[in-house]
Amino acid sequence: MASLREYPIKREERQIHHWQEGKAYDISANNELILCNVRLQQKMLVRYVLVDPDFFILVEPDFSNQDQYQVKVAKKVPLKQVQGVIDRSESRHLLMGFATFQEGMAKPVVEELTIYFETTHKCSYVKSLLDSSKKSAKAKLQQKVTGFLNDCLEEFSP
Repeated sequence: MASLREYPIKREERQIHHWQEGKAYDISANNELILCNVRLQQKMLVRYVLVDPDFFILVEPDFSNQDQYQVKVAKKVPLKQVQGVIDRSESRHLLMGFATFQEGMAKPVVEELTIYFETTHKCSYVKSLLDSSKKSAKAKLQQKVTGFLNDCLEEFSP
């Protein structure tokens, strides 16, 4: 089930913008997930990383129904609020930091999570996917801002 290739889910099919942590969603069988483990309250739990162009998504698989591929969202964070670093002492571990903003608070709350992979290759692969997705999202935002500014200049030019 775990693979190093990513098959992005079509936006129309997934509507990932509306996904919420703790809720279950159907995904297609074409989507391959990257196997990992996380430690929560002294327990190691199996999870899968679903790399998305806009979000870091950590899901819990639900294989109870063989005809459906359903996952429960364990963590969903916009990529712009995510930082990942490969652990220098163990290159199969990806140290993640998430800045989450809560109502009424001026500063974000920073949450840390270590993700454990079977191989260094999978860890590096996820890190590179996160980095390239963040660069792509940043470039898209820069294009939008540039377009907006150019439109404003044209509107106010004599």
